[in-house]
Amino acid sequence: MPKESCDPTLLLKVAEIILCIIGVILLELTNIFFDKWVLGWLYIGLGGYLIISVVLLITSMIDDVPHYCEVMFLVMGWLINLIAGSITIARYGLRNSKTNWVSITPSTSNRGVELGLGITSLILSIVFLADLITVFASGNEDDDYE
Repeated sequence: MPKESCDPTLLLKVAEIILCIIGVILLELTNIFFDKWVLGWLYIGLGGYLIISVVLLITSMIDDVPHYCEVMFLVMGWLINLIAGSITIARYGLRNSKTNWVSITPSTSNRGVELGLGITSLILSIVFLADLITVFASGNEDDDYE
């Protein structure tokens, strides 16, 4: 049975999609030279979960998403965005400290964008965690597939 339009999990999925779009835009605006592994975390956390959240939203509006599937994607989205945001903010903090770590980035023109990107990823991880809590609070009644 499809969910109602004011269901909290649907509203949280819309918030996830909006934050992912903002994060991808911020990621594309930066000319900061991230290491490839940092870019991987950011692109998976923002771009990958943009696609996953859209699919989960459409599926939730049409039919029920299996509980275990939604929980798995939400836990991974929470962890990946928590790690990506933490790495980005840590790099921002190291770059702004008195450290002589030149390999962090040669560009200093988009410091605010880099910080915004890290904060967006951390806020997105909080939204994934809130969505996970609402999925657990709604119970497991939709998994009665026989």
